[in-house]
Amino acid sequence: MTRSARPTDTGEETHLRRRIWMALGAVLLAGAAWLLWPSGGPVEERPGLAPAAPAPIAAAPAPGEPPKPSAPASVPKLAKLDLRLVSITTSPDDPTLARASIRDRRAQTTEVLAQGQSLGAYDHVTLATIGEDWVVIEDARRDDARPESLKLVLDRETPLVEMREPSEADLKASMDQLKAFAEAGQLREGLFMAYWGRIGERDEAALLSQGHLAPYYGERATDGSLGNQLLGLKVIKVEPGSFWDQIGLRPGDILHEANGVRLDHTKAYTEMMHPLEEDTSFAVRVTRGDRSLSLRTSTVPPH
Repeated sequence: MTRSARPTDTGEETHLRRRIWMALGAVLLAGAAWLLWPSGGPVEERPGLAPAAPAPIAAAPAPGEPPKPSAPASVPKLAKLDLRLVSITTSPDDPTLARASIRDRRAQTTEVLAQGQSLGAYDHVTLATIGEDWVVIEDARRDDARPESLKLVLDRETPLVEMREPSEADLKASMDQLKAFAEAGQLREGLFMAYWGRIGERDEAALLSQGHLAPYYGERATDGSLGNQLLGLKVIKVEPGSFWDQIGLRPGDILHEANGVRLDHTKAYTEMMHPLEEDTSFAVRVTRGDRSLSLRTSTVPPH
């Protein structure tokens, strides 16, 4: 039996078949190149962009060396930190005594800092400059010569005690901050920190609970007796971050005068309490060791 002849392909069908085979060949070649290429495939190169280096492996601490405190998992930028400048204290007798009190309103902490000290748990944030009624803080993480900076101005209109209930995010931030303080605090001498919201408030109860000042009649005579003239108040204890700390008092100081009130009579303490609770400008005169010092403080309204 004679086999029937196969129909002859048209030119259009031949062209289509050729294109299909060419496409299939290109796919097979691309797959082979991918499998054979080192590291699993080519790396895209862009002008000025070097391939990422592998992350370095942290070295283990030496035997007997305490582990370093871990940095906060998330460090917000300066503009996102809810900070407020509470007070500035300076001394015409000693410029190195300048201090600024900064309150973290989310973590509800108050700190009294000297120039160059770090802010709370954020080791990268430092107090760079103290002005007459302003300060500048800087983010020292940047490697270039222009770190990010933020200026805080003393707000004389808004009181310290703000009627604002902390949100859940605020409370969480407070606990995270306190944990970081606990990890880093022992390693940072000279940083005055206070953790609770009442620290720094200026009603009489807060003032009495955050400092201990005792009547001072001079040093005892050889027979143990004291003089009859009140010379001032001796600072026995100052809570870090308290208003006593903010106006520059230190344990051992002899406080002789506060806002023009000489502390040389029995009613002086009562007379001093009113300006302490109300005023936004405060001046004291103290004896510290063998030095007589004047300290001047500007603050936000207490309430």
